[in-house]
Amino acid sequence: MHKMMPQPYPYTYGLPAPYTQLRDAPSHRNDARSSSIVSGSDGVEKLARYIVWLAQKNPTLATPLVEVKKALIEHDFAFETLKHVIDDEFLQMGISGGIKMLLKTQTKRFKKAQDRGTL
Repeated sequence: MHKMMPQPYPYTYGLPAPYTQLRDAPSHRNDARSSSIVSGSDGVEKLARYIVWLAQKNPTLATPLVEVKKALIEHDFAFETLKHVIDDEFLQMGISGGIKMLLKTQTKRFKKAQDRGTL
């Protein structure tokens, strides 16, 4: 079977089941991810919605964006921490420079769309 695009949405943004149950779990990282910035899985869910939104806006990048979402979640990043991901971390996760730039430059547009209720 040839995959061209991820399945249509309304799915739970492709989050693995364990992430939906980590709402109160403490983070094992102490850097830019404090509890005041990310409250449990809410930041992870917002990251997933953001990447789905990016995939809808950039359909030719949908498949790589799904892989990026998996990598970011596996490395404990959330929407609010994207601005703190350094170039070396993107490289270690196998994320290209173009996708990195897309992730970092579209957050304001996403927040505006979310505020307008157009998501």
